[in-house]
Amino acid sequence: MGEIARMWTWPTTPFDHVSASPANDKTHESEPSSSEVSSPGASAAASQKFSETKPAFHHKQESSQIELFYDLFFVANLATVTINNEIVDVATFKAILGFFSLLWFTWLQTILYDVRFSSDSIFHQVHKAISCGIMLAFVSCAAIYDTSNIDLTHAGLKYMSFVLMTSRLALFLQYGIVFGQSRGYQQTVVPFLLTMGTYLITAAGFLGVALGVEHYPRCYLAWYAICAFEAVFVIAISCRWRVVSFKRTHLVERLGDLTLIVIGEGILSMSRRTYILFGAVDSPRAATYGQIICTVFVAYMVYLLYFTHIEHDKFGTIRQQIWTILHYPLHLAILLTTDGASFLMLSRSMYRMTRTWVARWPLYKYHNWGDFFGTFSSPQDVVYLLEADMDVLWEVMLKDPIRLLSLYNYTRAIDSIETIEAPFNSTKWQNQAAATISELWNGVELAIFHEYGVEPHIPIGQSWTIKEQAESIEGVLGSVYLYFCFAAGSLLLVLAVMGFFAKREISRSMWLSIGIKVLMGTVVMLPVIASWSMDIDGIASFAPWSVAIVTLGYFAVVVSDHLIAWFEKRRRPSHVETSHLCASPAQMTTHTNAAFAFKNELSSTEATLPPLNASLGINNQPFHFRNEI
Repeated sequence: MGEIARMWTWPTTPFDHVSASPANDKTHESEPSSSEVSSPGASAAASQKFSETKPAFHHKQESSQIELFYDLFFVANLATVTINNEIVDVATFKAILGFFSLLWFTWLQTILYDVRFSSDSIFHQVHKAISCGIMLAFVSCAAIYDTSNIDLTHAGLKYMSFVLMTSRLALFLQYGIVFGQSRGYQQTVVPFLLTMGTYLITAAGFLGVALGVEHYPRCYLAWYAICAFEAVFVIAISCRWRVVSFKRTHLVERLGDLTLIVIGEGILSMSRRTYILFGAVDSPRAATYGQIICTVFVAYMVYLLYFTHIEHDKFGTIRQQIWTILHYPLHLAILLTTDGASFLMLSRSMYRMTRTWVARWPLYKYHNWGDFFGTFSSPQDVVYLLEADMDVLWEVMLKDPIRLLSLYNYTRAIDSIETIEAPFNSTKWQNQAAATISELWNGVELAIFHEYGVEPHIPIGQSWTIKEQAESIEGVLGSVYLYFCFAAGSLLLVLAVMGFFAKREISRSMWLSIGIKVLMGTVVMLPVIASWSMDIDGIASFAPWSVAIVTLGYFAVVVSDHLIAWFEKRRRPSHVETSHLCASPAQMTTHTNAAFAFKNELSSTEATLPPLNASLGINNQPFHFRNEI
């Protein structure tokens, strides 16, 4: 009942009283007498002293349940959009990139508030409900706008602009309430006003896009510029005014939570496509099982690279802010890497089936349709050959031919050759038969891709023929292969940069680890460079091996990081070991409880013990535990 009662309270100031200078922190200084406090002069002096007080946060040590609940809406949005918008070409790649950017930066602005000012009050509960509703509005808007056909979907762009505007106005109101509760602290006035002004300006920018998108459709690109400006400016404020910085908050844990969520989205995609694979293929080959294993290892290696080999606890204030922003390219790279790996898991069997079918194309053996039809004596002979071609496809293809028939009625196309109303092998007959066979080949190829969950991207308001749909996804393997290699290499490069900002001390071992990541990331991205001089069909032939190559590259980086850490540990002197407060919530809780127990134990015998304040340190300094051996 106490928890429920606390939840339904109005928010109070999120700050503790911490004096402006160490000189004023005299623990032996006596408390003012009642007469001094009650006098007008003492009251004015106390008010002035309060206004000059340097505040500190009520820090949370771990993510709250409501914050994790909010994250569920993020992953639900991301999963829904990626499932219904497979990356098959440049247009779909841009669409996913744009939606992820809007979603990620909106999530970031919300958690930048939560880690510093959230509390268990009715106001914050209501605001969190609004934030969840905004997340749901994101996915509803994504279904009704299409950046590849702006003229017909500008209404969806307008609605998305209003959603973005609403999210920023909600943050403006939230910061305003906290600012009102924190009045009296002079150090908070400027950063709060600047932050509120930033959200007000960005909300006005989104409103301008909403009003202008109908007349200037390309102005929706301002979304991304506004989000970037907003993130940089809000974080810059926290760097300039340390009173609103993220030091000793659980920001690192929140970013780790989202990293797990993005990896989990990749695992969800992996599970979905494994289900599709075994539902489509009669008897997967050993190489297919190898690809599945490599795909699992890619996701696991991404986890190890992020959570095991970056020292999250060794941050300076500015380094932490840069490290925070770098999570945007990191999460995007993780999403594309895991999604691409799961798609390429299908590539071996898909490539084998499509190549088998395309190799049966009549004009591969004959120069023209006249030469091909000249080898037959009747329409029935043509039908028998086409049925034999389908039988060859069944030998290497699906376990259920009826499933393919439900996707495309190939029997009707084959039988229609016998009903052409023209003399056999006349020009009219050959033209109609050639058109029928062309549609048959395109329809079966399209059905194969449909069976594997690959749909062509047809812009809203347009209608494509079977031939146009088949042509649009013929290069899907090459496209996925290229963005997978680019994302996998970029992930290592971003981790290398993050590793630099996550460490305060520059050492040869750090540079060696960064160098290995940069080298391996460049090697993984070589196919992208090779694509400048190769045809995309030639690139696609290497797709089945790409996941295994990336797995080996990631494994080499993980092993090298372990070896570097092992040699570095052996090189250090063993007589002194220093440990700092770690970002792990469990470890922070342990150290904090130990500190409070130490204080309570000595308070009975030593009255002048310095107070332990809310910043988890004595005299405004963080704890450092040193074990002498």
